[in-house]
Amino acid sequence: MAFSKIKKGIKKTLITGTIAYSALFATDILSNFPTQKIKSQKELEKIVYEEATILGMDTNIIKCELLNELAGDSIYGGGLKNQYIFIGGLLANRKMIKHELYHIYDGHGDHDTKLETELNYWFIEEPKAIIYSFTGLKL
Repeated sequence: MAFSKIKKGIKKTLITGTIAYSALFATDILSNFPTQKIKSQKELEKIVYEEATILGMDTNIIKCELLNELAGDSIYGGGLKNQYIFIGGLLANRKMIKHELYHIYDGHGDHDTKLETELNYWFIEEPKAIIYSFTGLKL
C-alpha cells in the first residue's frame, strides 16, 4: 500500500515538473518575437555594457559580435579573460543578452564530465539564465 502511494507521488511530481519545465522554455522562446531587435554592432556593445554593469561584471572581459544569422551563444575562453557573446537573428535582443551574460556571470560551463555538463546545462544553468532574463533574479 505504501509503495503504491510513493509511486503515485513520484508520477505526479514528474508530470508537474515536466509541465513547469516545458512552460518555462516555451515562454522563453515565444518572448523573443515581440522584443525590439538590435540593429547594429554599436547598439549591441552599448547594451552588453549596460547589462554587464548591472550584474557587476568587468565589462572589459566581454566581447560581443552581432551576426547576420540566427544565433545566441556565450563562449567561454581563457578563464575570465576572454568571454564572447555572439547574437543574431531573432535572438538579437536585450533579453537574450541578459540571458547569455548570466551564463558568464554565474560561471556556467565548468564541469568534469560530458554527462554532468548536459545535466547541469538543461536542468540548472539554462533555467537559471531564463529566469534571470525575465525577472532579474540572480539564483
